[in-house]
Parts: sequence; C-alpha cells; structure tokens
Amino acid sequence: MTTTTLAARASLIGLGLFSAACSEYEFAEQDLGVRYLADSQQISLQVDTRGLYGTSLDWSDSDELIVKRARDRVRRMAAGERYLHLLSFPLIFDLDAKPGQEREERPGEEDWISAEDATRLRAVFLENVRVESSRVYLDAEGEVSVAQSFRIDKADACVAALNEVISLGVRRGIEDVASSGDDVSEMFASARSRENLRSFLEAGGRWLTLSEKSLEVRVPMTPADLAILLKGFAEDDPKGSTAALGRALLGGLEELAVENDVALFRFPVSGDGAVHWTYRGERHPDAKKLRAAFDEGELSPR
Repeated sequence: MTTTTLAARASLIGLGLFSAACSEYEFAEQDLGVRYLADSQQISLQVDTRGLYGTSLDWSDSDELIVKRARDRVRRMAAGERYLHLLSFPLIFDLDAKPGQEREERPGEEDWISAEDATRLRAVFLENVRVESSRVYLDAEGEVSVAQSFRIDKADACVAALNEVISLGVRRGIEDVASSGDDVSEMFASARSRENLRSFLEAGGRWLTLSEKSLEVRVPMTPADLAILLKGFAEDDPKGSTAALGRALLGGLEELAVENDVALFRFPVSGDGAVHWTYRGERHPDAKKLRAAFDEGELSPR
C-alpha cells in the first residue's frame, strides 16, 4: 500500500466515522447515510449502508472462500453478534471478541500493524463502541449491504486510537516505499512532500481533532499535493467509491486551508446532522451462488 493511499484514504476513513453534516450528493451508485448526535464524549450514529458490507468480501478470492466468509458473517449477525467494519480499513473489530483474540484474517491484507498494537487499539473500540442493531441485505445481483446503529462513548479516546492507527499505517507505508524503491505517483512524490510527512509523524502530529463544534482533519501535504488530491476526486474513476466519498465529504467543509505544508479540513459538528455519500458495492460474478451462501442468514429484501 503506497504512502498516498495510506495518508489520503486513512484520513477519509477517520472522516467516515466522525464526520459532521455535509451536502447530499446524488449519484447513480448506492448511497451511504450517517445520522448522529454528538458531544465531546459520545457520538451516536445510525448508519444505513448499501454496498459497504460487500467491500469486506474480496471477489478475487476463490468462490469457496467467498461463500464461507459470507455465510459465516451473516450467520453471526443474524444470531445477534455485534460487528463493526471500519470502512474497509484493514483493522476489523469483532465487538464480541475477547481481548487478545486474533483479528480476522483477510487474504492480501498487508501486515502493517503488530498483533500487540492491534490488540491494544482494538480494546479501545471494544470498550467504547456499541452496535445497537444490524440488518443484512442481499439484492438480486449479489450485492451485500448492512444497516447498523451504533454508539461511540469516550469519543476522544477513540479519536486518539484512530490517530495512532493512521500514524502506524503511514509510517509503514513510508518504510515500504523506502525499502522497495517503489515510485510514489504524483502525491507525496517530491522529496519535500515525503520529508513533510516524516516531520509530521516525528512531531506526534494529530490527524483528527474532535471538539463540540468541529471535527478537524490535518494531513501533511503541500499545496501541490492538495491540488492533486482534489483533482483525483473529480477525475480519477469519478464513479468509484474513494472519489465519491471524497467529493461528498468535501461538500461539507467549513474550512479548507494549507499552512506550513499541512492541510486543514474542518467540518462543523452540531447536535443533529447527516452525512450522505456514495459507496460503490462490489458485485459477485455469480449472484446465484452468493445468494445460496446466505440461505441460513436472516435476510431482508431491499
């Protein structure tokens, strides 16, 4: 995973969990909505996603593995197990898992975080995140969806954990690029940009800051890096999930600025708000086979 992906996408993941009100976007793809009540210590969210759950299933795996994973997930949720998937982030938290239990294996996932760090950081979410309800959907074309309501207590502790997760991932990305000699395309490609990123990490920079009035996201990037990011949202696979997510989130910005090579994205936080964005779900090439995998789950038609 490149430094570009880790820094930009990880920041968007943080936004996805702790985002304030932003404009509603209409796309041809599926819609993901979040409503919440927030203060400095608790965030209550109701999430209705279409396509999000499907992203945790890797269609490049063998059909047997897809079917096994799909059946197991739905059986567990239908039985009332609480489950939270952090927007395709490599850390998956099974909220009923015992501390120290091995995190779920995902083929092809980079092992960029140690088992000790994963266990410690997961404990923060185990303690403070409560999934209050879950509903699973499967449409006729084989796309999986989930609707969840969950509450986050001690939001400041969760934000701190997310800051650490992002820093660990970005640090590993820098190391991978340095050791492999891979060329980082466009964003963060210049020596100035990469040194800027290292300096931010060494200084203990905070990617996410949550207050009663705003969510601030800081990403070390030059004005040129920011221009590349914004251009990517508009032009790079405009119907894709990352582009659509970014465009929708940027629509809710209260402030966007770059100072001393650090970009600030500030979102307003109010007592009651909504986020709407597009998240494209994956479709299985054999929808009938996937549907058969869910015959033991508690499924509802769209």
